[in-house]
Amino acid sequence: AQVIVEAARRIADAIKSIDGLKLMTQNPTMVVCFTSDVFNIYRLKDAMSKMGWSLNPLQQPAALNICVTENIDVDEFLQDLRSAANEVQASTCIPQQKIGGTEMIYKTIRMLPPAAVEFAMHRFTDASLAP
Repeated sequence: AQVIVEAARRIADAIKSIDGLKLMTQNPTMVVCFTSDVFNIYRLKDAMSKMGWSLNPLQQPAALNICVTENIDVDEFLQDLRSAANEVQASTCIPQQKIGGTEMIYKTIRMLPPAAVEFAMHRFTDASLAP
């Protein structure tokens, strides 16, 4: 367990120094949550997914988290996170950039009434867990 806590805190400390990212989990034990006031955080999730990382998107506020396990290569993760953050931040300067991926999903969900989202999520969960 100590290995996981140390890895999570190392990731959290590094996020503080990555331009454009803002740490939301001050003393993580396993889950590290972060956001951005500079660029759309969902674009970072998509960039990290292309690199093979699985970050969990959150909503209200828009954020990402990673659940740290013993298998994570912290150095590789942080290298990819820095690279992806730089890429996303540079791309925010491109006018008329097409919206897609995770960003499109979450923007669409935010426009729906909460009851509709809850209904859809219940139906999805029921269908995906059915035998």
